[in-house]
Amino acid sequence: MSPGPDPSMSVVIVTRDDYASIARPIRHLEAQTIRDRIELVVVAPSEDALGAGVEEAMDAGFHAVRIVEHGPIRSRGAGAASGVRAASAPIVGFVENHSFPAPGWAEALLHAHEGPWAVVGPAVENANPYTRTSKVTFLITYARWSPPHTAGEVELLPFHNSAYKREWLDRLGDRLGAMLDDEYRLQSDVRTAGGRLYLEPAARTAHTNETLLGASLTLFFNQGRSFGAGRVATWPGPRRAAYLVGSPAIPFMNLPRVLRDAVRTMRGPSVVVSLPSILLHLTAHGAGEAAAYLTKRPGDGDFLAAHEFSHRPEPAARA
Repeated sequence: MSPGPDPSMSVVIVTRDDYASIARPIRHLEAQTIRDRIELVVVAPSEDALGAGVEEAMDAGFHAVRIVEHGPIRSRGAGAASGVRAASAPIVGFVENHSFPAPGWAEALLHAHEGPWAVVGPAVENANPYTRTSKVTFLITYARWSPPHTAGEVELLPFHNSAYKREWLDRLGDRLGAMLDDEYRLQSDVRTAGGRLYLEPAARTAHTNETLLGASLTLFFNQGRSFGAGRVATWPGPRRAAYLVGSPAIPFMNLPRVLRDAVRTMRGPSVVVSLPSILLHLTAHGAGEAAAYLTKRPGDGDFLAAHEFSHRPEPAARA
């Protein structure tokens, strides 16, 4: 079909270096069934920094391609917020540089957004299930949305890979960047304000996960610390102290949910073999959360940004 005067959906992707770092997900966006209804919003330090390759996206048949010059990018959320402000469609979706949407991703998200949903998210598959660490990392972070899954209202959707009705993002004002870095809090606030979240399994994306154990545990610690710091920002001292005392129980509070997802998505022997790694990762996240309750300091932002924008190899060896 020929495009109308306005795009139906804006898709925001952020790079802190050059076009090569986002070329692969953009090729997946070029394969979308409704490509001609998509406004692609590329956020980069500058147009010059993108270098060669961006012309291919310009000629790929999108409704429009918009380059947003953000300046130095320290966090994905800040860059994504600049992309949202430049976007013109009523639905704004996000794609990471290490996530790869299937051809029907955008069409399925748009179709679902015809309903009363503030946010619609896709089913998520593991893009690099080559090491045990990758499988466990995916299990803990994304398996709750992995196939097989039924469509329906949910409490949380895949962070950095879902689509929002524009008004729910605009209402955040100056908080938008910070909230896009912490979509757990963003989506919780949407629900508190009366917004509803919907999982659409007909929309699918594949997410690349950390493959090396040491890097993965460091990531989980920093993510836990960032999550904890966001929770305690306005808490009084006695409440922080109570949560710190109870923090050794955090891994065991999360374990039942992870095991349910493991039983649903993994073969029986794999669950047993993966259990030590599962416990290690949950403990790392809980330790980071406890550290935030103690100090109120967030995770290492430079490490988290480097991880978010890094190019991950896909080794065949186990880790």
